[in-house]
Amino acid sequence: MPSSTDVLATIPVGLEPRWVARTPAGIRVFVTLEDLSADGPDPGGVAVIDTQTNTVTATIAVGSRPSGVVIAPDGRRAYVPNWDSAHGQGVVSVIDTDTSTVVATIVVSGRGGGPNGVAITPNGRHVYVATEQELAMPEGQGKVSVIDTATNTVLTTIPGNPFPSTMTITPSGEFAYVLDNDGSPQVIDTATHDSTFPLGGLITNGRMAFTPDGLQAYVVSEGSDLIEVFEVATFRLVAVVDVFGGNSTDVAVTRDGRHVCVTQRPGKALRRPVWVVDTETHKVVGSPATWTGSADGVAVTPDGSTAYVADQRSRAVRVVAVRP
Repeated sequence: MPSSTDVLATIPVGLEPRWVARTPAGIRVFVTLEDLSADGPDPGGVAVIDTQTNTVTATIAVGSRPSGVVIAPDGRRAYVPNWDSAHGQGVVSVIDTDTSTVVATIVVSGRGGGPNGVAITPNGRHVYVATEQELAMPEGQGKVSVIDTATNTVLTTIPGNPFPSTMTITPSGEFAYVLDNDGSPQVIDTATHDSTFPLGGLITNGRMAFTPDGLQAYVVSEGSDLIEVFEVATFRLVAVVDVFGGNSTDVAVTRDGRHVCVTQRPGKALRRPVWVVDTETHKVVGSPATWTGSADGVAVTPDGSTAYVADQRSRAVRVVAVRP
């Protein structure tokens, strides 16, 4: 395990970074930006980081409150849900990753219904975007929009919980999971678009990551210092991992499936923003870095050795050595 202060680089990004995604080859990292202290509409953006030099090569303007970022499996497009304040609607900005430009904007919600979660199928054909309840929708109902990436159009919408927090898709592409701030997690069959709610009692308002084989899922929540591990086939809780007092913000599984990285904002566990968990034993195997600030979104390089962590308080991205 690297030393407890092993931050390899600190990359200033100007605004407050939140969510992180890497290209499949790990050459670039895309980081959503916001500024909650700004007067008027919150400016939103996406920073592009070259992982060879650990420098910002571009900052792309998008709407307010970008709520996530996903990269297509071929690495050519990034999808960022955000709020178009000028028109009062939720949109997805489609970014060409080679030119770092917005090449399409897709409307996914109306007034009152900001997007709050995004995932892409493993074949890259569809993007799923969860949005909050709109003013024109039935009480207590949000929705999930399914986008055709070939045409950048919404194919269909699926009724959902009113206040989604995030969503992800199983490695097989068969199911989309929607966590929610005010209800049971929703599971959508991507072939039929039927929904079930089999995860009552699970942490509902955090982040989720699957092991590459799709057998287990790891769930964290900002209001908890526990990681819940459940068996995907049976929806059975198989382990609970204590990560010692912080407010967990994001979770990522390494590509080989051996380790899980969990990020935290300061709680009782001050200055321990990243924890690494062994997926075989479900035990914490280390906390590889310390800094004063926060830890929000996280993405791990393909070889599992390095994590890019958004530090919202410091307006920077930390590069951390995480391989045990």
